[in-house]
Amino acid sequence: MRALQRAEQDLQQLVVRIAQRYVDRHKTTRRSHGHEVAWCWRELVEIEDQTFGDLGFQGRHAPEILASFYRLRDNRLLPADLHAPLDWDRDDVEMPAVVLVVRGLVRAEAMIDEA
Repeated sequence: MRALQRAEQDLQQLVVRIAQRYVDRHKTTRRSHGHEVAWCWRELVEIEDQTFGDLGFQGRHAPEILASFYRLRDNRLLPADLHAPLDWDRDDVEMPAVVLVVRGLVRAEAMIDEA
């Protein structure tokens, strides 16, 4: 159980680190174009692929622990068109960890920008 908790914490930290680049890119685009650009599913897939492809992450956790994570590509909500915009308000019961972490980061950043 402790191994899974460590992997969950590691996953969250890694997703935040990777997703921050995407958040920054969205901010830059908003500043340069003067409007918000919607997040798309492709970005979440890229973040998830980079997270689970991270050799350090793979090396720190047993394969069976990594296989236990519910992945975006395993989720029925992933549309055929990965360029489709995301609906951050969608409340599916079982959201992959990457989606939940990125959504939390995006919402936190939006609150900071509004302040």
